[in-house]
Amino acid sequence: PHDFFTPQPVRGARAYFMHNILHDWEDNKASRILKHIADAMEPGYSKLLIHESIMNSIKPLARVTTSDITMMACLGAKERTENEWRQLVQSVGLNVLKIWGPFESMEDYYSLSNTL
Repeated sequence: PHDFFTPQPVRGARAYFMHNILHDWEDNKASRILKHIADAMEPGYSKLLIHESIMNSIKPLARVTTSDITMMACLGAKERTENEWRQLVQSVGLNVLKIWGPFESMEDYYSLSNTL
């Protein structure tokens, strides 16, 4: 177990993986979580894979909007649009390499790397 509000103890790993973690947190806390991983990543080697929902701002899926309301009501958090995700990860020095999706399911996949 690891408290993701503390520095990531595994440094320079080839890959880090997060699944349905960041949507539980508002932007300030989500950026703290991401920053700890970004600080542990080795430039040009490490990748962060994130498995989360990406809210379609034009035609969102009902399941995602329901989850968005639940996140807001219960945790003060939200499901993010692609633009919101990009802003969040770039705020801690990460770059979006690829987004897989959108899928006709609730979750999308994307890969991030740290800047050199």
